[in-house]
Amino acid sequence: ELQGAREQVEELSEEVGRATTALTVAELGARELQELLGEAQEQLVKAHSELGQARGELAVASDELAETQRALEETQGELRQARVELAESREQLADKEDQQHAYREELARHEAG
Repeated sequence: ELQGAREQVEELSEEVGRATTALTVAELGARELQELLGEAQEQLVKAHSELGQARGELAVASDELAETQRALEETQGELRQARVELAESREQLADKEDQQHAYREELARHEAG
């Protein structure tokens, strides 16, 4: 009986040893997982911050683009107006050239006549 009890104690000791080893391995694994989780959370916070910064930069760029578009539209309006004025000036110049030509012809007739 004593021998049987010793064998049971030895088996229980081995099982306790294996269980202790398994528990230690599980604790180490849990610590590694906790560290990985902490790192992942830090990366997530950093990514969220970078996303917020990128959104802010995008908003600024969008505002700048809108302002550039407004300035372009204004410049295009000014250019259209300048073209109209140029066309009017050309017409006026052509009219003056026609008048000058007519005056010269009339002057030539008076001088000849």
